[in-house]
Formats: sequence, C-alpha cells, structure tokens
Amino acid sequence: MRSCLLPAVTALIQPPERPPSPPRPQTWLSDNLDPNLKFEGEKVRILSRGDDWYLDELSLKAEEVFNIIDESVHKRELYVEDRLGIELEVEKHPCGTNWAELNDLTRNYFSSNTDIYDILAGHSTWVTQLTTEDIMWDLREVDNLEMTQPWYSQSFVELSSINDKTFFITGDAALSLSRFAFVTFINLGLAQTYGVENIYKVVDDKQWTIDYLYDAVVNVYDDLNANLTKDTGDLIGFATSNVTGSDLWWSSFDMDMLAKNDAGQLEVVIDHDKVQSALEKVNDLFYTNPGAYVVPSISGDGEYEIMMTAFSSDQYLFTNLRLIAVESEQFINMENLYGILPTPMWDSDQESYQTYVHDQYTAFGLIGTVPEDKLPMMGAFFEAFSCYSYNETREVYFETALKGRYARDEESRRMLDIIIDSIHIDAGWIYNAALEEFPVQFRNLVRNKNVNWSSTWRGWSKMLDHYLKQLNENYG
Repeated sequence: MRSCLLPAVTALIQPPERPPSPPRPQTWLSDNLDPNLKFEGEKVRILSRGDDWYLDELSLKAEEVFNIIDESVHKRELYVEDRLGIELEVEKHPCGTNWAELNDLTRNYFSSNTDIYDILAGHSTWVTQLTTEDIMWDLREVDNLEMTQPWYSQSFVELSSINDKTFFITGDAALSLSRFAFVTFINLGLAQTYGVENIYKVVDDKQWTIDYLYDAVVNVYDDLNANLTKDTGDLIGFATSNVTGSDLWWSSFDMDMLAKNDAGQLEVVIDHDKVQSALEKVNDLFYTNPGAYVVPSISGDGEYEIMMTAFSSDQYLFTNLRLIAVESEQFINMENLYGILPTPMWDSDQESYQTYVHDQYTAFGLIGTVPEDKLPMMGAFFEAFSCYSYNETREVYFETALKGRYARDEESRRMLDIIIDSIHIDAGWIYNAALEEFPVQFRNLVRNKNVNWSSTWRGWSKMLDHYLKQLNENYG
C-alpha cells in the first residue's frame, strides 16, 4: 500500500537496526537476448492498475523514489530502456473494487482497433477471462520470450496454458506475487506471556498445524474494553478476516481444486472428504474457540487496517495477514518484537507448508492490437524486464528490505525462505472469475457458519463442469 510505505522512507534509507541475513549466493543470470538488440526509441506501453498496492510495482519516476524498493523499480526502468533502446510508458488506471475494469478497457480498445496499449498488467484472476475471447496474443508465438526462464513462475505458466496456448505470465516482475503471500504473524512478547515457546521449532518439526494453533490460543482472551462483547478492542489469541482469511486454507491445507490432465486440460481434483473436514475445523477455530476472533470485512479491505493496528498494539497473539503488512506504518512503528511464520498445515503428515497468494497479484499479457512486426520487441521487453527483476529488484525487496529491515529476528528471516519457496498456485484461483467464483464457496460457507460442503458441491458440480468445458474448449 503506497500510503503505508511513505512513513517508512527515513527508516529504509538508514542502515537497518539489525544486520541483514547474508544474501543468497548469486551471480547475474543473463537472458539470451542479443546484446546489440535495439529498437530505436520505440515505445512499450503498459496498462496497469493505479491503486495504492500497485503504484510502485512496475514504474516510478525519479521524483517518486522514496525508499530502496522504489529505487530498484526506477533503476529497472532505466536499465531496460537503455538496454533495448525503448521508452517505457505505464498508464496507472485506478480500478478500486471494479476488478474487471482493465478487462473492459482492453475489450473496447481491441474491438475498435485502438492502438493505445501493448501490455495488459492486471488482476491475475480477472485478466484470464480474456483467454477465451481471441483478443490477446498467444505468448508462444512471440520471439525473444523464453517462458522457461526462472524469472517466470513456472507453476503459473503451466496452469495458465491450455490447448498449447499461453496468454498470461507472471513472476519476479510482479512484486505483488510476493507481497500478497499470506503469512502468520506472532507477537513474540505475548507469546512469552502466554507460554507459547519454541514456535520456530514447532514449524521445523512440522507441528505447526491448525490443531496446534487452536490449542495455543484457546485461553488467550481479555475483554480489554469491558463491553462484554468480543470485538476489535479486545486482547485476542488469533484474529483473521472472514474473507481472504478463509480463502487461504485451500492452499495452506494443500487442497487443490483443479489440475491439468494428460490431455493438458483442466479437471476437478477436489478431495471432498478433506474439504468437509477442513470446513469443520476452520469453523471450529473461527467461532467456537474462545481465543479467536473473525474481523468482519470492510470495503476496500479495511479490515486489514484494523488488524494491522490491533496486532501492532499488542492485542493479537497470532494473525494471518499478507506479507505486505510489514511495510505498513503500524508494523514499522511496532515496539514489541513480532515473528513471521508460514500459515499452518492441515496435519503433521502434510508434505510441506503451502503459501496462498491473494489472487490480486499481477499477471501480464500482450494485447492483440500490437502489430505482428512488433512482437519481437515485446518479447525482448518481457525478458529484459523480468531478468532484471529476478537478479536485482527481487533481491532488493526480499533480501535487503524484507530480511534486512522488516524481519525482526533471524528465525523469521529463515521462515521467509520457507514461505516464499512454498508459494502454491492453484488453477482454481487463476480462473476464479471464469468459473463464476467457485473457489469462494468455501469462504461463503465459513462466513455463514455453515459446514455442509456436500450440499454446496451438489449445487455446483454440474455448473463447474459446464464452466470448465467452456474454458477448455474455447481457450484461445
């Protein structure tokens, strides 16, 4: 959130209060572009979101640089312009909660053959609606673009490719892919008070499960405002949102919704018995545990502002928030130490921790109005931009800012590696909008304190099959 980043300016440009972890050993991994490739001042024009979370993601002018993350974003722009002899233009269009607005603009430009933008950088869930509308270039047809390179998310590329076509990619060029990762924050001062010891060893021993969380917070509650009602003014063992706070369990419990079959198309792979059990446990944690509190949603994710303020004021022992919370004024000014953990597993038999990334992260596609003779330039831009992001911008964000400034202890720095390395992308969330938002049905049941998954599935199974058939057959 840009508004939350500004107060951090002074803190970020000063030496960190604690020594950062040694950066991971890395030499510059080069792309395979011709080093003499130049495009003589051509423009690459990107249509992106202009809301707070995304203002500093793709482009910043010199006068907009306020911290080391901004500086790296700005340097990336200068590097790519110089490297390819191009001029980068990024239109930051505020969308608010109209997630599909960039889709509508893109459709209008395409239908009127208006050549204004080249690249769409939008909401990962909503832009994939365009994959069946024949208005985006198949990125496999674009010279100079190597989607197997490590700066692209290979799981996203795989799951967003159907019928041997790929229309959208994401990866290190999108800071939001890391910033929107859900983590569990623990107030280490309150942990000591309430006897929650060796929490990092609990994680290492694969005992950090929903059952452990339930037991750890059951006796952590105090009616601080003495109004005889559990609310945001109280001391809480575990606080969460009733929206994305429910969504994250799909990934955290390693419950996939969709997967690719042998024919390369998407099919349902839901373990219904596990989803039913998960629904019961989440409802039990949210509503019957005396130490848990579910913060009602507020337009524009306002509940997260409440949660960040309360956590930083030592009111929550545990809370699930997006990683971007550490960049907020509340966290930067927090006096008590906090720790960063992955979100809990289903049980200790689960193979590994799995990180859910809020589906509002950015995905990139190439609009069909781009003339064919300009495709090699667009491919070169994707490569140079993403390669620099992998080698420099990601390192500045992850190693210098997250680990060096924001993480308060060495163990949290180690946890961050676990969290980012276990980012889990499910095709259900990629195509959430195209599936008429089937993935949020788990959320809806939790919000309504309903544990009847079988009834929901009966109502959805034929519809989901229909939407999947349309998606698989019409893709591209």
